[in-house]
Amino acid sequence: MSNFTHANRFPTTSWTMVARLADSDEGARHQALDEICELYWPPVYAFIRCRGKSPADAEDLTQGLFAELLERGDFGRADPLLGKLRTYLLTAATRFLASDWRHQHRQKRGGRSVLLSIDALRAEARCAIPEPVDGLSPDLAFDRHWAISLMEAVVAELAETYGKKDRAELFAAIRPFIQVDREPDNQRDLAASLNMSEPALRVAVHRLRQRYAATLRETVRSTLGPEESVEEELEALLSAF
Repeated sequence: MSNFTHANRFPTTSWTMVARLADSDEGARHQALDEICELYWPPVYAFIRCRGKSPADAEDLTQGLFAELLERGDFGRADPLLGKLRTYLLTAATRFLASDWRHQHRQKRGGRSVLLSIDALRAEARCAIPEPVDGLSPDLAFDRHWAISLMEAVVAELAETYGKKDRAELFAAIRPFIQVDREPDNQRDLAASLNMSEPALRVAVHRLRQRYAATLRETVRSTLGPEESVEEELEALLSAF
Protein backbone atom coordinates (compact mmCIF):
# COMPACT_ATOMS: atom_id res chain seq x y z
CA MET A 1 0.00 0.00 0.00
CA SER A 2 1.24 3.47 -0.78
CA ASN A 3 1.99 5.86 2.06
CA PHE A 4 -1.08 8.04 1.55
CA THR A 5 -1.66 11.19 3.59
CA HIS A 6 -4.59 13.56 3.90
CA ALA A 7 -2.49 16.32 2.40
CA ASN A 8 -2.37 14.45 -0.91
CA ARG A 9 -6.09 14.01 -1.40
CA PHE A 10 -9.23 14.04 0.69
CA PRO A 11 -12.20 11.87 -0.29
CA THR A 12 -15.22 14.17 -0.13
CA THR A 13 -17.79 11.44 -0.78
CA SER A 14 -17.08 8.66 1.67
CA TRP A 15 -19.81 6.20 0.70
CA THR A 16 -18.92 6.69 -2.97
CA MET A 17 -15.31 6.02 -2.06
CA VAL A 18 -16.32 2.74 -0.41
CA ALA A 19 -18.32 1.79 -3.49
CA ARG A 20 -15.21 2.22 -5.63
CA LEU A 21 -13.73 -0.87 -3.96
CA ALA A 22 -16.02 -2.86 -6.25
CA ASP A 23 -14.76 -0.99 -9.33
CA SER A 24 -13.53 -3.09 -12.23
CA ASP A 25 -10.49 -0.83 -12.58
CA GLU A 26 -7.67 -2.03 -10.33
CA GLY A 27 -6.12 1.44 -10.04
CA ALA A 28 -9.42 2.92 -8.82
CA ARG A 29 -9.77 0.14 -6.25
CA HIS A 30 -6.26 0.68 -4.90
CA GLN A 31 -6.76 4.44 -4.63
CA ALA A 32 -10.05 3.95 -2.79
CA LEU A 33 -8.35 1.44 -0.49
CA ASP A 34 -5.59 3.91 0.38
CA GLU A 35 -8.11 6.64 1.11
CA ILE A 36 -10.38 4.50 3.27
CA CYS A 37 -7.60 3.02 5.36
CA GLU A 38 -5.80 6.33 5.89
CA LEU A 39 -8.96 8.17 6.88
CA TYR A 40 -10.55 5.53 9.09
CA TRP A 41 -7.77 3.64 10.86
CA PRO A 42 -7.49 6.15 13.78
CA PRO A 43 -11.02 5.59 15.19
CA VAL A 44 -10.62 1.83 14.78
CA TYR A 45 -7.25 1.90 16.54
CA ALA A 46 -8.65 4.03 19.39
CA PHE A 47 -11.62 1.68 19.76
CA ILE A 48 -9.36 -1.36 20.01
CA ARG A 49 -6.99 0.33 22.47
CA CYS A 50 -9.93 1.18 24.73
CA ARG A 51 -10.88 -2.47 24.69
CA GLY A 52 -7.70 -3.03 26.71
CA LYS A 53 -5.33 -4.03 23.90
CA SER A 54 -1.69 -2.99 23.89
CA PRO A 55 -0.42 -0.57 21.22
CA ALA A 56 1.23 -3.44 19.32
CA ASP A 57 -1.91 -5.59 19.46
CA ALA A 58 -4.10 -2.63 18.50
CA GLU A 59 -1.96 -1.98 15.44
CA ASP A 60 -2.03 -5.64 14.45
CA LEU A 61 -5.78 -5.92 14.96
CA THR A 62 -6.47 -2.71 13.04
CA GLN A 63 -4.47 -4.14 10.15
CA GLY A 64 -6.41 -7.37 10.47
CA LEU A 65 -9.83 -5.74 10.42
CA PHE A 66 -9.19 -3.86 7.19
CA ALA A 67 -7.57 -6.92 5.64
CA GLU A 68 -10.60 -9.05 6.47
CA LEU A 69 -13.12 -6.50 5.21
CA LEU A 70 -11.28 -6.18 1.93
CA GLU A 71 -10.42 -9.83 1.43
CA ARG A 72 -14.04 -10.86 2.02
CA GLY A 73 -15.31 -8.01 -0.16
CA ASP A 74 -17.42 -6.53 2.64
CA PHE A 75 -16.52 -2.95 1.73
CA GLY A 76 -17.46 -3.47 -1.89
CA ARG A 77 -20.90 -4.76 -0.88
CA ALA A 78 -21.56 -2.01 1.66
CA ASP A 79 -24.70 -0.01 0.88
CA PRO A 80 -25.20 3.64 1.91
CA LEU A 81 -28.91 2.87 2.21
CA LEU A 82 -27.95 1.02 5.39
CA GLY A 83 -27.26 4.36 7.09
CA LYS A 84 -24.14 5.77 8.72
CA LEU A 85 -20.70 4.70 7.55
CA ARG A 86 -19.56 5.38 11.12
CA THR A 87 -22.00 2.79 12.47
CA TYR A 88 -21.07 0.31 9.76
CA LEU A 89 -17.37 0.43 10.60
CA LEU A 90 -17.91 0.41 14.38
CA THR A 91 -20.13 -2.66 14.05
CA ALA A 92 -17.51 -4.34 11.88
CA ALA A 93 -14.80 -3.61 14.46
CA THR A 94 -16.96 -4.93 17.31
CA ARG A 95 -17.71 -8.17 15.47
CA PHE A 96 -14.09 -8.56 14.43
CA LEU A 97 -12.85 -8.40 18.02
CA ALA A 98 -15.51 -10.88 19.09
CA SER A 99 -14.32 -13.39 16.49
CA ASP A 100 -11.46 -15.81 16.81
CA TRP A 101 -9.63 -14.14 13.93
CA ARG A 102 -6.23 -13.69 15.56
CA HIS A 103 -5.87 -17.34 16.45
CA GLN A 104 -7.05 -18.53 13.05
CA HIS A 105 -5.09 -16.09 10.88
CA ARG A 106 -1.75 -15.46 12.55
CA GLN A 107 0.61 -13.95 10.00
CA LYS A 108 3.88 -12.10 10.06
CA ARG A 109 3.61 -8.35 9.70
CA GLY A 110 3.72 -7.40 6.05
CA GLY A 111 2.38 -10.77 4.96
CA ARG A 112 -1.14 -9.56 4.36
CA SER A 113 -2.58 -8.08 1.19
CA VAL A 114 -3.34 -4.93 3.21
CA LEU A 115 -0.65 -3.01 5.07
CA LEU A 116 -1.59 0.28 6.71
CA SER A 117 0.99 2.96 7.31
CA ILE A 118 0.47 3.11 11.08
CA ASP A 119 3.29 4.75 12.98
CA ALA A 120 3.15 3.55 16.59
CA LEU A 121 4.22 6.87 18.12
CA ARG A 122 1.82 8.82 15.93
CA ALA A 123 -0.99 6.43 16.76
CA GLU A 124 -0.51 6.81 20.51
CA ALA A 125 -0.12 10.59 20.32
CA ARG A 126 -3.11 10.78 17.99
CA CYS A 127 -5.33 8.72 20.25
CA ALA A 128 -3.99 10.12 23.53
CA ILE A 129 -5.06 7.05 25.48
CA PRO A 130 -3.20 6.78 28.80
CA GLU A 131 -1.89 3.60 30.38
CA PRO A 132 -3.74 1.95 31.89
CA VAL A 133 -6.79 2.70 29.75
CA ASP A 134 -9.04 5.11 31.62
CA GLY A 135 -12.83 5.24 31.82
CA LEU A 136 -13.30 6.31 28.20
CA SER A 137 -15.62 3.72 26.67
CA PRO A 138 -14.55 2.05 23.41
CA ASP A 139 -17.64 3.29 21.55
CA LEU A 140 -17.08 6.86 22.75
CA ALA A 141 -13.40 6.67 21.80
CA PHE A 142 -14.39 5.52 18.33
CA ASP A 143 -16.90 8.36 17.88
CA ARG A 144 -14.46 10.95 19.21
CA HIS A 145 -11.68 9.90 16.88
CA TRP A 146 -14.09 9.54 13.99
CA ALA A 147 -15.02 13.19 14.51
CA ILE A 148 -11.36 14.20 14.81
CA SER A 149 -10.52 12.35 11.61
CA LEU A 150 -13.27 14.14 9.71
CA MET A 151 -12.28 17.54 11.07
CA GLU A 152 -8.62 16.96 10.26
CA ALA A 153 -9.54 15.89 6.76
CA VAL A 154 -11.62 19.03 6.26
CA VAL A 155 -8.70 21.21 7.37
CA ALA A 156 -6.42 19.33 4.95
CA GLU A 157 -8.87 19.89 2.11
CA LEU A 158 -9.06 23.60 2.89
CA ALA A 159 -5.26 23.80 3.01
CA GLU A 160 -5.12 22.26 -0.44
CA THR A 161 -7.76 24.69 -1.72
CA TYR A 162 -5.93 27.73 -0.36
CA GLY A 163 -2.65 26.39 -1.71
CA LYS A 164 -4.03 26.10 -5.23
CA LYS A 165 -4.99 29.77 -5.01
CA ASP A 166 -1.48 30.74 -3.85
CA ARG A 167 -2.84 31.60 -0.41
CA ALA A 168 -1.02 28.94 1.58
CA GLU A 169 0.71 31.56 3.76
CA LEU A 170 -2.63 33.14 4.64
CA PHE A 171 -4.14 29.77 5.49
CA ALA A 172 -1.21 28.81 7.72
CA ALA A 173 -1.52 32.10 9.59
CA ILE A 174 -5.28 31.99 10.21
CA ARG A 175 -5.74 28.23 10.54
CA PRO A 176 -5.48 28.36 14.37
CA PHE A 177 -8.60 30.56 14.40
CA ILE A 178 -10.96 28.26 12.51
CA GLN A 179 -12.90 27.73 15.74
CA VAL A 180 -15.18 30.66 16.52
CA ASP A 181 -14.03 30.85 20.15
CA ARG A 182 -10.46 31.71 19.14
CA GLU A 183 -9.27 35.12 18.02
CA PRO A 184 -5.78 36.40 17.13
CA ASP A 185 -4.03 37.84 20.20
CA ASN A 186 -2.62 40.75 18.24
CA GLN A 187 -4.60 41.33 15.08
CA ARG A 188 -2.54 44.37 14.10
CA ASP A 189 0.77 42.48 14.08
CA LEU A 190 -0.71 39.46 12.31
CA ALA A 191 -2.34 41.64 9.67
CA ALA A 192 0.91 43.52 9.14
CA SER A 193 2.85 40.28 8.71
CA LEU A 194 0.41 39.31 5.96
CA ASN A 195 0.41 42.77 4.35
CA MET A 196 -3.29 43.09 5.14
CA SER A 197 -5.44 45.60 6.96
CA GLU A 198 -7.11 44.49 10.19
CA PRO A 199 -10.60 44.58 8.59
CA ALA A 200 -9.31 42.43 5.71
CA LEU A 201 -7.83 39.96 8.21
CA ARG A 202 -11.16 39.70 10.06
CA VAL A 203 -12.94 39.07 6.75
CA ALA A 204 -10.40 36.35 5.85
CA VAL A 205 -10.92 34.59 9.20
CA HIS A 206 -14.70 34.85 8.84
CA ARG A 207 -14.59 33.35 5.34
CA LEU A 208 -12.36 30.52 6.48
CA ARG A 209 -14.80 29.67 9.25
CA GLN A 210 -17.68 29.70 6.79
CA ARG A 211 -15.81 27.41 4.41
CA TYR A 212 -14.83 25.10 7.24
CA ALA A 213 -18.42 24.81 8.49
CA ALA A 214 -19.80 24.21 4.99
CA THR A 215 -17.12 21.65 4.11
CA LEU A 216 -17.57 19.83 7.41
CA ARG A 217 -21.31 19.57 6.79
CA GLU A 218 -20.76 18.14 3.32
CA THR A 219 -18.13 15.75 4.63
CA VAL A 220 -20.47 14.47 7.33
CA ARG A 221 -23.28 14.21 4.78
CA SER A 222 -21.08 11.99 2.61
CA THR A 223 -20.86 9.42 5.45
CA LEU A 224 -24.64 9.17 5.89
CA GLY A 225 -27.46 7.33 4.21
CA PRO A 226 -30.12 9.30 2.32
CA GLU A 227 -32.53 9.33 5.27
CA GLU A 228 -29.97 10.43 7.88
CA SER A 229 -29.86 13.95 9.35
CA VAL A 230 -26.62 15.93 9.09
CA GLU A 231 -27.61 18.05 12.10
CA GLU A 232 -28.22 15.00 14.27
CA GLU A 233 -24.94 13.41 13.22
CA LEU A 234 -23.00 16.61 13.95
CA GLU A 235 -24.65 16.81 17.37
CA ALA A 236 -23.77 13.19 18.08
CA LEU A 237 -20.14 13.71 17.10
CA LEU A 238 -19.79 16.88 19.17
CA SER A 239 -21.28 15.10 22.16
CA ALA A 240 -18.35 12.66 22.06
CA PHE A 241 -16.04 15.38 23.44
